[in-house]
Amino acid sequence: MMSNRMHEACRRVGALTSKLVIAAGAVALVLATGLPSGVATAAEGGALNKLLPQKIRERGYVVVASDPSFGPPTSYHPESKPDEWAGSDPDLLRAIGDLLGVEMRWQASPFAGIVTGLIGGRYDVASNAMSITPKRLEEIDMVGYFKLGQTLIVAEGNPQGIKTLDDVCGKRVAVTSGGSQQAALEKYNTTNCTGNPINVVGLKAKPDCLLAVESKNADAAMFGTDYAAYLANDPSSEGAGRFDGLQDTINVFANYRGFGVNKSNPELRDAIAAALAELMKNGTYGKIVEKYGFQSGALTEVAVNRAE
Repeated sequence: MMSNRMHEACRRVGALTSKLVIAAGAVALVLATGLPSGVATAAEGGALNKLLPQKIRERGYVVVASDPSFGPPTSYHPESKPDEWAGSDPDLLRAIGDLLGVEMRWQASPFAGIVTGLIGGRYDVASNAMSITPKRLEEIDMVGYFKLGQTLIVAEGNPQGIKTLDDVCGKRVAVTSGGSQQAALEKYNTTNCTGNPINVVGLKAKPDCLLAVESKNADAAMFGTDYAAYLANDPSSEGAGRFDGLQDTINVFANYRGFGVNKSNPELRDAIAAALAELMKNGTYGKIVEKYGFQSGALTEVAVNRAE
């Protein structure tokens, strides 16, 4: 019969061996995906669930903030049903939630208040086709899932003949207040339109920007190429036959789009990154990319806190 001392020694060896196996798995995954250290060691839902903060594991859901006024194809209420969410962001987050073994619960918020609410603890995740910028990374962490540019929307027929971004120097361009387009255009004024700056008109939401163009209170509006293409080309969109998208000639300020997470919550950030990496591996990510026509912005690896 094994002595108590020998039994205890064997137990310790077994425990040490298990830890070494887990550590080796973690290193292998980090090397394969380029994710931060500490991210998932397996692709199984149960293992990924263990990466989540204990508070989220216990309650079983993640609170996601988004502005439904951004509309298709990113994040919106289908058929004006306030309790339902559709678009590329919800599709990705639901797939991430399935792998993590938690429910994603959305809360509507004006875009300008999402980051503030995230920092204040009202939300766990910010989701709004949000660009990863150095300024945002000073306040929050971000997990990048697409890399897309920005373009201009003009009235149908492009009556002012805008062909390049320099053509809007001295003109009025409507943007969503607090968005990356506003910051990019203001910076562009200091380098390319110094003598005749763009009049950057910050408005509350995308519909306000479109109304400004339609009512001739703005000469153009700047949106992500994903939204601009949908707006100008999709016959089911509210812009069909009313606006032209210039993404074929103006595709500027390309950057990563990402889900935001509070800097005090690295466990959640890494769990989302690990699940997203698995979606890229198992083909789910590719199906979502194809569904929304985002092939030009698809990534081959997760972009954590990467601003370019």
